[in-house]
Amino acid sequence: MREFLREIKKYLTPVNTAIMAITIVCFIVQIIADNAVGEEAGTYSFSLAWWLIFEEHQYYRLFTYMFLHASLGHIFNNMLVLGFVGSTAERMLGSFKYAAAYIGSGLVAGLASAVYNRWCFANASEAGGFYTYSLGASGAVFGITGVLLWIVLVNRGRVAGISLRQIVLFMFLSIYAGVTSTGIDNTAHIAGAAFGILSAMILYDRRGGFA
Repeated sequence: MREFLREIKKYLTPVNTAIMAITIVCFIVQIIADNAVGEEAGTYSFSLAWWLIFEEHQYYRLFTYMFLHASLGHIFNNMLVLGFVGSTAERMLGSFKYAAAYIGSGLVAGLASAVYNRWCFANASEAGGFYTYSLGASGAVFGITGVLLWIVLVNRGRVAGISLRQIVLFMFLSIYAGVTSTGIDNTAHIAGAAFGILSAMILYDRRGGFA
């Protein structure tokens, strides 16, 4: 039993656990608001929407969208991955740097998605109604995966039970699933991963050891 609890504790780093808890609470509140008000008011009020960001200056959406999810399966998948990669990344970076990398990845992913959708759909919006909403933690999660990718590379292939092959395979399969599926925001995924790698290059100190 003690061994089991010790293993569980490895995945309960403070900031990552807090992010997961806040995300789950936000999802519950989102469902309650949608059901109480109707028309998915809780979802649409805080999701990423390029025209509301650039035309109505609702910049808070670049932050709030990453704590919302479209379904139980959506949040389960994101939190499952975050529980695995996030705790490891937090131990490698430290709590403050990890929080900066996660939030920064989410913000950059959201901004990239909004810019891309504006560029693609602004001229076609009147004819085709291409007003898109995006939501979910996957951009930030890809950022943390990018953090681990850099750390594994710096440490020549393996850190804390995570191999370079595992990280690359996960990112490849996730992007492939997005390319071959509808409703997946690949721009956010790629931008989040790129920022995660960049943030790790800046924040990770190999000499600091592994907490």
